[in-house]
Amino acid sequence: MFGATIFFGTDTQHEKATVMQQARFNFMREARIWYSRDPNQTVLPGGFENEIVLSDEFFGR
Repeated sequence: MFGATIFFGTDTQHEKATVMQQARFNFMREARIWYSRDPNQTVLPGGFENEIVLSDEFFGR
């Protein structure tokens, strides 16, 4: 998801030419995700929390 880029686009047929318009943006600016593949892993000490910072483009700014 962090490296994903989403493309949006349209195409319109005018009398003389086809017009294509595309835009892209990324969802996240930063991500800090803690995980373990060990199902018996206990919670890590020290307040390790997942943090995801969404991009300005995500909010349409």
